[in-house]
Amino acid sequence: PNEGVAANGYIETGIIKKGMAVDVVGIRSTRSTTCTQVQIGTTSVDYALPDDNVNIFLSNIALESIERGQVLATP
Repeated sequence: PNEGVAANGYIETGIIKKGMAVDVVGIRSTRSTTCTQVQIGTTSVDYALPDDNVNIFLSNIALESIERGQVLATP
């Protein structure tokens, strides 16, 4: 099943949870989306904390809408 577009990176501050509304900020216009899944490595988890390297799956956003250097932030 398609979980959405995957973004990967490092959690600097805060927490990310499955189902959380997030904004994709920087480089292009800000876009709102929802986190459908959080993975640390290849393991799905309910949330991620600072210092975790993660894969975050985003719904309702096109692959072309995200690129390196953008940031996920809570609205």
